Amino acid sequence: MNFERFLDLTLGPRYVLHVIECSVCSFDEVYYSHPVTHKTIGRACSNCQFLQVFEPSNPAKFHVPQAFSIHKQNSETWDVV
Repeated sequence: MNFERFLDLTLGPRYVLHVIECSVCSFDEVYYSHPVTHKTIGRACSNCQFLQVFEPSNPAKFHVPQAFSIHKQNSETWDVV
C-alpha cells in the first residue's frame, strides 16, 4: 500500500493546511485539515513514513484515541503507537 492511499484510508477527505520541515528527516511534514470543519486532523511525512492523527475525520468508521502515531515497520505492516 502506498503512503498516499494509506492517508486516504486513514484521514479521509483533507486538504493541506501547511508544510514544515520534518524534524526527523528534514523532508516535508504536512499538516492536514478537514475540508468541511476546517479542523486540523493530522500530520504526515511521506519520507519517514510517519502519520499522526489528531482527530478522526469519520468517528463512526474509524474509532481511535484522540492522538496516536503510526510508523511503517516494513512494506506491508504498520505499527500503531
